[in-house]
Amino acid sequence: MHVLSLGGKFGLPFDNRSKYDKNKLVLEVLKSFESAGLRLSDDVINETRIRVSNCVHKFVNKKQRFNSVEQYIGRAFICCKQFLKENNDLMVTKADKGQVTVIMDRNHYIAQMRRMLEDETTYLRLNKDPSKWVANRIQDLVKGWLALGIIDDRTYGYLRTTNGNIPRCYGLPKVHKPGVPLRLIVSAVGSPIYSVVSFLHRVLADSISKPDSYVKDSWNFVSEIVGTTIEPHESMVSFDVVSLFTNVPSELVMRTIRNRWHLIEPTTKFSLDQFLHAINVILTSTSFAFDGQFFDQIFGSPMGSPLSPILADIVLDDLKMSCFPRFDFKIQIFKRYVDDIFTVIPTDRINDVLVAFNNYHPRLCFTVEMESNNSLNFLDTTIIRDNGTLIPNWYRKPTFSGRYVNFHASNPLQHKVSVVTGLVDRAVLLSDRRFHHTNIELVKSILLNNCYPREFVNRHIAIRLRRLRYWDVRDNDGEITVPNNNERKKGFIAIPYVKGISEQLRRIYMSCDLRVACTVFSKLDRLIKLGKDMLSRDKKTNVVYRIKCNACNACYVGQTKRHLSVRIGEHRSNIKKSEGDWSVVSRHRVDNDHDFDWAHVDILHQEKHLRKREVAEMILIKKHDNTINLQKDTDSLPGIYDQILINISVPP
Repeated sequence: MHVLSLGGKFGLPFDNRSKYDKNKLVLEVLKSFESAGLRLSDDVINETRIRVSNCVHKFVNKKQRFNSVEQYIGRAFICCKQFLKENNDLMVTKADKGQVTVIMDRNHYIAQMRRMLEDETTYLRLNKDPSKWVANRIQDLVKGWLALGIIDDRTYGYLRTTNGNIPRCYGLPKVHKPGVPLRLIVSAVGSPIYSVVSFLHRVLADSISKPDSYVKDSWNFVSEIVGTTIEPHESMVSFDVVSLFTNVPSELVMRTIRNRWHLIEPTTKFSLDQFLHAINVILTSTSFAFDGQFFDQIFGSPMGSPLSPILADIVLDDLKMSCFPRFDFKIQIFKRYVDDIFTVIPTDRINDVLVAFNNYHPRLCFTVEMESNNSLNFLDTTIIRDNGTLIPNWYRKPTFSGRYVNFHASNPLQHKVSVVTGLVDRAVLLSDRRFHHTNIELVKSILLNNCYPREFVNRHIAIRLRRLRYWDVRDNDGEITVPNNNERKKGFIAIPYVKGISEQLRRIYMSCDLRVACTVFSKLDRLIKLGKDMLSRDKKTNVVYRIKCNACNACYVGQTKRHLSVRIGEHRSNIKKSEGDWSVVSRHRVDNDHDFDWAHVDILHQEKHLRKREVAEMILIKKHDNTINLQKDTDSLPGIYDQILINISVPP
């Protein structure tokens, strides 16, 4: 089980003896190129197809050699997978912070989650699945926008909801706290409201400027406060809002939008009432599922919604504008990162500020932390009072595990170089010069503990330090700037990283002016999962599926972005149409007096991207010699790929 300590981002070695690995490699390579290559000329794309096909064919059919580490990891992964399969009372997940793997008793986890959801001041248990109600509500909203001319047909196509599942809830263990409580998180990606929420977020983000107190990240924070003077009668203080998202009052959200409407109105076709109605629909569409039960969040902004952070941000900005004029003293520094506030205020007025903040609204509860030994931790920094001047140092939270992508992971080399670069940037850019040597030594220790070779560590630390010394690496927002060498490239392609072939594919793609990025082929997150409810087969979306005939060996392979049950329902009912409108499935049913196994439809593949899903569908149709699909269903898949499609296997 100790292999799990390497974390969910750890890349597993490719094994060409594994059907899973072979299938995935061939599918991912072909899907990526057939999607990205559309911008290339016919001559270039045809030549590249030949080179890619030959490259993959040679690789998957040659004998693979494993080093001792790869052999050990491969065996450990298989043993661990088998152990967890036999002990399904255990669940493996990640910690809330610190890149730590946690093994829990599944029943204990479920009991903890249920206790949290029994809080009747925040959650309401529902008697039935609200998915259809939410989807219809969002659909009516979007149709109204189209009818009023607020959005065009293209935007309507993006926003309309034809599928989607109710958000699912899960908890991440807070291993740094007594009793290991859970942080409750709701995943809204793919839900009926997600596209509309993202649309409204863009409207607000494009129209409302960030306040002076806004902190983008630790680098931005350091650039804002470094060198600031602090008087003896002043103290550094940090305020924090308890459970911000579940406590943001909707009436405050509506008021903040009214106060900023003069900024929002020029960027949108909404009227104030229309926009407030849309926000209210989102704030009251907060249903989610856990352990087969459904809940509503009855207070605050929806957890897991892209809209929640910006709504919380403007509410807290209004709090500042409301409270500050009442103070009879000056606050020279006030910086806020979401719900974490750093400020410098007179020591004897700290309680006055805390009382004012807590009196702003009953649901907003602030806690306070004051400097200790002339220092205060904020984000990834320790801010130190040094002879009346504020200086920073890199800070590691108690949850810091020191675990990064292990050097033995089958991740792209650039990912490992980026680990070194990121650590050096934190050690240097988040600290005063006097701490640099100590921090760099710590970076070396962290990397060595993650199996990075000493020579590799020293070389890339030196390279980054030279870059930091001679380049102006901070822009106005405190970001690290990197020269862009890809501006002339025509397109972009992401390929799975597999040692021995990805390097060849990169050279092929770069020769036809494609920017290339490598993704991790297979990771330990196949075992380290979030504690969300599994979707039933009928509820899955963006799939390539197979329907088998009950009476013969014929089958049909298709793809859909909607719920599988919806598409299968269309197949079943198609036979009721006139004969001229029958599908090949209906034709087979009538001509042969057969029927299909509608209750046991196979899911062969999942892919969100439409073009990639269509490519996967064509590949999987070709892999069956008994499909009733029409010939035109695979016409756009080049025959040059036939030599590598023999390496793909499909379930019987």
